[in-house]
Amino acid sequence: MSGGSVALGAGQALLGKNMSLLLPVRRPFRRARPRGFTLLELLITIAVVAILAGLALPSFREFRIRMNVSDATNGLVHALSLARTEAVKRGRPMSVEPVVAGWSSGWVVRCYACAGNPPTSDEQVSEFNKDPQYAVTSSAATVEFNAAGALVGGVNVSFRICRPTDAPDPAENRIVEVQGGGIVSSRRHGGSDPTTAPPACP
Repeated sequence: MSGGSVALGAGQALLGKNMSLLLPVRRPFRRARPRGFTLLELLITIAVVAILAGLALPSFREFRIRMNVSDATNGLVHALSLARTEAVKRGRPMSVEPVVAGWSSGWVVRCYACAGNPPTSDEQVSEFNKDPQYAVTSSAATVEFNAAGALVGGVNVSFRICRPTDAPDPAENRIVEVQGGGIVSSRRHGGSDPTTAPPACP
């Protein structure tokens, strides 16, 4: 073999080697792992949520109970104040009465023989209905204000707004009191009853 042929063969071999270095290397294709939760991660997440919910549930229930007691208290104070205001404005007696026997289902503000001309018809001015689960006791069957805004009879009247029987806490019950002069007030029971105490909670 001549020297030219040997050199040509060596050049082709070198060129072939260099070309192989320039070509991209083909790597085996790998399928990407799908993103998401594994069964173990999902179970751990559910367990954490269940624990947090169990810790928060008692606090939420207590908050709801206090809100319901507060709503009933505010509703009663509003009804008594409205009856007093209307009695003075109309110059006629106004009464606050339970919707049914007992105060636990709600109350109405009513004016007897004050509608019409001459005034012979009764008029219901306002009504408040509530959940009977939150009992309300009172030292009086009805509350009546005269045209001067004072209580008819002049004797103090008081109410007790109770928590549910399955979550009792006497200190957190509410007291609403109407003075003989007609002034309406409310407060947390806190362990002390008014002078004219309403019956205890059931």
